[in-house]
Amino acid sequence: MSKKKANSKSDLKKVLDRNRPKEEKVAAKVDMQMEAEEEVAIIDFDDDSASSSEDVQIEPTGNPKTEQKEDGVKQVAHPLSEEEKEECLEEIRERWPHIKTKESLLSILNVALTILYGRDARKLTLRMLNYYAYSSHNKKRYISFQVPKKKKGEFRTIDAPCAGLKMIQRALNLIFQTIYTPHEAAMGFVPHRSVVTNARVHVGQKYVYNIDLKDFFPSITSGRLFKRLLVAPFSMDKKMASIVTDLCCYTNADGKNVLPQGAPTSPTITNFISEHLDRKLSKLARAYGMKYTRYADDITFSCSSNMFAEDGRFCKSLHNIIENEEHFKINADKTRLCHSGERQEVTGLTVNEQTNVTRKYVKQIRLFLHIWEAKGLPEAQRLFEKHYTPKTTRPNVGIPHIENVIAGKLLYLKMVKGEKDETYRKLNERLLKLFTGNNNGESVPTNIATFNNKNYLPKQDSSSLVEDLNASLDAIINNYG
Repeated sequence: MSKKKANSKSDLKKVLDRNRPKEEKVAAKVDMQMEAEEEVAIIDFDDDSASSSEDVQIEPTGNPKTEQKEDGVKQVAHPLSEEEKEECLEEIRERWPHIKTKESLLSILNVALTILYGRDARKLTLRMLNYYAYSSHNKKRYISFQVPKKKKGEFRTIDAPCAGLKMIQRALNLIFQTIYTPHEAAMGFVPHRSVVTNARVHVGQKYVYNIDLKDFFPSITSGRLFKRLLVAPFSMDKKMASIVTDLCCYTNADGKNVLPQGAPTSPTITNFISEHLDRKLSKLARAYGMKYTRYADDITFSCSSNMFAEDGRFCKSLHNIIENEEHFKINADKTRLCHSGERQEVTGLTVNEQTNVTRKYVKQIRLFLHIWEAKGLPEAQRLFEKHYTPKTTRPNVGIPHIENVIAGKLLYLKMVKGEKDETYRKLNERLLKLFTGNNNGESVPTNIATFNNKNYLPKQDSSSLVEDLNASLDAIINNYG
């Protein structure tokens, strides 16, 4: 009897010993997840979606950021000076060719975070990198939501990364922009280039031909990115290229590992994946005496004579390059040819004689300034909310303040027409009077940020405000006549 008990205890001990590694492995995984999330939770982030950013800039805002420490004391992350930024950028260029381990990748990511968040910014740890670098560690790295397309009834799915992954991707994005110089025809998501510089190329042309690439981001697979990282200027080894690829891609609903539309790195990646496309289409445009630019998935050609017949030599060559050689798809529903006798648009701006916004755009600003001046801000906000249609299915996104909408639209108008433009100056003066309390005794709203060089800068990214709310504003315009 005692022998059986001993055997039973011995057997039990063997079973426990055999199962312990598995238990420890699970515990280590849980510990890794908890520690990574705790470390991310105390880092300050701007909770904006990458899809709302028009042009990704290497330069941070320069404003001091604050982060909440565990003891409740706020710490200011002071931005670097211009000289310090350039030194860090040069350090990234020098150290990038020597990245052979996760530790070396981690080190260069922290240099990038210092540029983005200041010298006091918290650093990534190896545990955090391991947690986010492999999709098997975190199945919920992305939050999916929808935003409407211009065509009514159609929606675009946005996959936004969680806070920790977003921080890593922002650092990677800065590194990509530091290492890679985009093709001259690439106008989107490039520092010092924008929808305005894209449109200016095609001003005054007799014919403007616009093409849209279908499912642009999902058409770029992890395999394409991995192979691109192996060659110049990145020249990564296979192990590190695989880690960076996993950090930048995700598995979509179709089970394909692709580029997410919503990650900070995705727009920059599309530029160096499309480098061969830009080279071939630029060469094709020169052969026919045309001008060519690409803003993300929007491709534009312009020239003085019509060579855009579907069965013509140019269009046949164009389709062959895009679809057969570079494996993208043309969206036939969004292909259009405009001549000088009608309104020619390039990335939302008219280009017949000069780059300009539409008349309706200016009318929207004037209408709400008038309502604010005549009836006050609360009435303007009430009227706006009455006609507001949510532009996203993302949870916890409230209704924007109408003063921020107006300010954002004015900021965009300034970018397009210039700060000396008479229309912009008059509208901006009216807004400044409202903000400074010179009209009906109103004071600056508490949710408004600060002034900068006498021009109000909204907290939100201006480009997101440009695309936002047009349907709501149109409805109000129609009611007022």
